[in-house]
Amino acid sequence: EPVKQTQFVDSRVINGQKYFYKVQSQRSFKGHVVNGGISDVITAVPIDKTPPLPPVGVTAVETSSGIKVFWDRSDDTDVAGYRIYRRLADKKVPTLLGEVSSTYTLFVDANVPEDIRVYYSVTAFDRSKPANESDQSREVTIR
Repeated sequence: EPVKQTQFVDSRVINGQKYFYKVQSQRSFKGHVVNGGISDVITAVPIDKTPPLPPVGVTAVETSSGIKVFWDRSDDTDVAGYRIYRRLADKKVPTLLGEVSSTYTLFVDANVPEDIRVYYSVTAFDRSKPANESDQSREVTIR
C-alpha cells in the first residue's frame, strides 16, 4: 500500500533474513495517480539488538553443597538461558561462573572462596545470534 510519509518501517520481518526494497513516488493529478521513477534496490538484514530484562528475585542460600543462587523465571519467551556471576568483595568486576538453560532458575557455586565476602548476580540472554545479554541483576550475598 502507498504511504504518505517519506519513511517506512517494516515491522513484519524475521531477524537474520535478507530483505530487498525499492521506492516509487506517486502523485495525484486531476484525480489520477501518476507514478514516478523507481529507486535502486536496497537490502537490509534486521538484527535483534534488544536484550531481555535482568532477572529479579535473586537469592543466595548457603548449603552443605555450596552456595545456591536462585532467581525468578523470566516471562520473556525469547530467553535462552541465564549467566551467573560472582564478585569477590575486594574486586570491582564480577567473573562469569557458569550458564544454565532457560528451564533452570538455580545454580550451585561449589567452589566458594573462604574468608571473603562474595556477591552474586544473574543475567538473562536471548536466542539471537549473537545473543543479547541483559544487564546484571542486583547483587546478593550471604555473608
